Amino acid sequence: MKSHPNVGAAAHVNALDGLRGFAVLVVLLMHTLGIPRGGELGVDIFFALSGYLISSQLLSEINRSGNIGLVRFYWKRCIRLIPAFLAVCVLYSAMRFCFPTNTPHIDLLTMLSLPWVANISWATGAQPAPFLQHTWSLAVEWQFYLVWPLALIGLSKLNIRRDGLLVILVLSVLAVWVARWRGDQLMRFEGILIGSMIPLIKDRDIVRRVICAKHSAWLIFLPAMAMVAWLISQPVQAFQSPAKPFTSLLSSVIILYLTVNSAVLPRLLLGNGLLRHFGTISYGLYLFHFPIAALMYVNGFSPWQMLVVAVFVAVPLAEVSWWYLELPILQAWSNRSAVATAPAPLAERA
Repeated sequence: MKSHPNVGAAAHVNALDGLRGFAVLVVLLMHTLGIPRGGELGVDIFFALSGYLISSQLLSEINRSGNIGLVRFYWKRCIRLIPAFLAVCVLYSAMRFCFPTNTPHIDLLTMLSLPWVANISWATGAQPAPFLQHTWSLAVEWQFYLVWPLALIGLSKLNIRRDGLLVILVLSVLAVWVARWRGDQLMRFEGILIGSMIPLIKDRDIVRRVICAKHSAWLIFLPAMAMVAWLISQPVQAFQSPAKPFTSLLSSVIILYLTVNSAVLPRLLLGNGLLRHFGTISYGLYLFHFPIAALMYVNGFSPWQMLVVAVFVAVPLAEVSWWYLELPILQAWSNRSAVATAPAPLAERA
């Protein structure tokens, strides 16, 4: 893949945090109140965001150095995702200790394998950890993280240009859609793949002209948000639905818009402090809320009771996880990386 100056790392966009917050609240409401009925489509928004952010990072690294530091990449993914997951394992063990008759037993090896293989288990009809079945989305992301950097390295060695990579992604999405329409229950990669196209097209002149055109917020952004809201209000199955490809596509349109145009309307809808805050703690909130809601469900609590407990238990747990677990680890990694990449003093240079 030839180096392209226009394919760079993703700049921070506050409205993207708000979009992430919107997605996690949709999932939370679906798992407690049962509305919106297609709330798990909020995960498709997460996937599109992950595809965009991770691909931006990897493509930027290839442009700078011609390669990808695989050990660094995988280690960074581990320190971002594993600590909060381990905290959920501790929470589940506590639930098992306090409510042994209502909390299914999960052996440690099975629990620790969930972030990598849960989607395969659910697709084949096995449910080794029903209170942790939401970890299927972690498995989809980890499988993407495992394959995508290696694929990009290989394509760069073959001198595949940006347009060629875009064609490969389009064909991959079409293959996933065909598999889905044929009844495959494992393929759930279209959101990540479509999101991965955004860094390849967001700086093209025609894209920027269309998105930055007058009234584009009302003609592109708002209709896309409205369509996503309508789709997630429709009943869907966990792995198969005609709506899912369109949700992924519309989510990527919204992300593309937010990365190019900082219009007032998107900032008002998604860039507000509340949604951005939920976006900040979204990973922990996604992990913690489901086992709590599942335990309440098997004990006969009403949907509104489940929502109240999720708000007053899962949200504080997510806050604690972010401020005292996830953020300190990320800051330590950032500080160590800054020291490692800083120029050495003259006395220490070889």
